[in-house]
Amino acid sequence: MDLYLKQTLRAIVFKGVLLSLLCLLIYLTEFYAIGPAVYQQQAGYVAGLFVLFFMFSALSYFIYMKVLRKGGKMVFAYYMLSTIVRLFVTVTVLVVYVVIVKENLWAFVISIIAFYLVEMVTSIRHYTRMERLSSKQKD
Repeated sequence: MDLYLKQTLRAIVFKGVLLSLLCLLIYLTEFYAIGPAVYQQQAGYVAGLFVLFFMFSALSYFIYMKVLRKGGKMVFAYYMLSTIVRLFVTVTVLVVYVVIVKENLWAFVISIIAFYLVEMVTSIRHYTRMERLSSKQKD
């Protein structure tokens, strides 16, 4: 198996496990700290955030793998583009939630910030590992 593909699949599985644990942590926190009513109202939204961030990551990682193979200045440009798109999608989801749902806003804001932070940290980790792998293969 290709080394880039192997590293990308490993990163996707790692992110899936980490996001699943984050969902569980959010569910338990909402249930015990805020109450069962908020938990029931937020459960679908948290699951939707999981799907959104996981699918965005998987797509982003595969595109990054292809860009990394081509090399050049496109690698850094793609990293910056994916970061901006991730932020834009997060803010858009937050605004849509505020306009349409309006209930338990703080619970949703905390959830989306947690997902965004986990997404950023794991993406940066993946991108640096792929860059290191790329530089090792060039040597």
